Amino acid sequence: MRKISYFLFTKLILGFILIISIGILKAIDTGKMAGKVYDKETGEPLPGANIMILETTMGTATDVNGEYLMLNVSPGKYQVRTQMIGYSAMSVIDVLINGDLTTTIDFPLASEVIEGEEVIVTAERPLIQADQTSSRRSITSDELINMPVTDVESA
Repeated sequence: MRKISYFLFTKLILGFILIISIGILKAIDTGKMAGKVYDKETGEPLPGANIMILETTMGTATDVNGEYLMLNVSPGKYQVRTQMIGYSAMSVIDVLINGDLTTTIDFPLASEVIEGEEVIVTAERPLIQADQTSSRRSITSDELINMPVTDVESA
């Protein structure tokens, strides 16, 4: 009985050591990327800017201080792109991520005017108002001018 419990105990300890070793090796195998996104002219931080590693599905957004942190990035060379509405996008190529190290990249973004097309809205009044329960007649100012009357009461 004592030999069985000792055997199970050693198996349990070896399994535990193996699981911890794999976790440590996995953590050493990945790197991280951090930095700041700010306005190029004023130096003000840009909260909510998007940072993406283009060759992967990884990305993050900056916090209220314009800072970002991306964890568990596999080592290698990547192209990193950041963008924000109202600013021109910026890409950095050949960003080298090393295992167990932090790569720091700051992005100074230049402001950009967003031009849109002119939108013309024409207001129309429906012929029948569903919520009106009485009869009503409306006259526009053009119709009133063209009427052969001299005052409003005779209209």
